Amino acid sequence: MLNYLNPIAMKFLFSLIIIIFTSKECNNNSNSSGVNQLQEAVTFEYSTLSRGYYNNVKISESTILIQKDRNSKAISKACSKGDWSKLMSLLNEID
Repeated sequence: MLNYLNPIAMKFLFSLIIIIFTSKECNNNSNSSGVNQLQEAVTFEYSTLSRGYYNNVKISESTILIQKDRNSKAISKACSKGDWSKLMSLLNEID
């Protein structure tokens, strides 16, 4: 009977730990500095691929990376503040 209770106790402990960590994470993001950190962590990525075709676009707050071939290096361009704020407002509309 002890062997049967041990996995249940471990599952309960694991669930409790996950709940504690996620609740702390939610509390940390409630202030304005948390929103700024969240915006810095956001990255948009769009990929298309098929037989003989590849396209990958990654957009972060400061750069736009465009890669048109798997073996080529990505082309880097600057992301303007206006474009980034437009992307963030579109993202906030989704939430």
